[in-house]
Amino acid sequence: MERVSFFGDDRSVYRQHLIRYRFAAQNIGGIGDKRVLDVPCGIGYGSDYLARHARWSTGIDISSQAIAAGIGKYLTGETRPLTQNLSLLVMDAQAMQFPDAIFDAAVSFEGLEHVPDPKKMLSEISRVLKDDGVLVLSTPNKKMSKQKRGKPQNPFHLQEYTREELEDMLGEHFSDVKFYGQNIVNLREGTVKRKVLKTLASLDFLRLRRFIRGTIRRRIIGDTLGDMDIREVNEDIGEAPYYWIAVCKKGESSQA
Repeated sequence: MERVSFFGDDRSVYRQHLIRYRFAAQNIGGIGDKRVLDVPCGIGYGSDYLARHARWSTGIDISSQAIAAGIGKYLTGETRPLTQNLSLLVMDAQAMQFPDAIFDAAVSFEGLEHVPDPKKMLSEISRVLKDDGVLVLSTPNKKMSKQKRGKPQNPFHLQEYTREELEDMLGEHFSDVKFYGQNIVNLREGTVKRKVLKTLASLDFLRLRRFIRGTIRRRIIGDTLGDMDIREVNEDIGEAPYYWIAVCKKGESSQA
């Protein structure tokens, strides 16, 4: 399974994810009184982050190996203080073993593209959320990711989505959906430079990037991947994100 690492070249990916969890904590109103679901949670580093802000954080993942690693890191107290308001459970996001309307909020970062039935996953998230619940979700922008014969080139992704496709799926369960972007680039500026840098990065099989000063390496990452901060996207001036971030609210007009 595709997992986020804390080390090496994946460190920047790990930072991207932490920025998403920070964004979620800031966009879940009154999070200190909320029960929050993290699905899928991997080893639970984001669930642990949410536990520092929420009344209770529950992370679920279909991988028993990932959950075991998370329990060892966050729930045994062997390597750090025990997180008191956190639970990590092995569970299928498409068939959650929770009663209806048990959570105040949910986050789902880089999960929708991994499941065979994304509509069922969204239906399940909606089911376990309260009527005024909030979902913060992220997924790769299909228009910006590499595709091969209409399928994601990433072997762990079963499908990826455009903003319009996400709007259709999310609109079935949430009455208010607002989109933001992460790793936003301007397609009208520096296109050639970005392509050259991405090509060099993909050909760097000797791992020569290790010898580039950190400040220069971060500049290259910024030129190729865009700003990691999450904000609104101005598509009218040519901006496009590598990742869509959606803040979704349930309400009376929700069809769920």
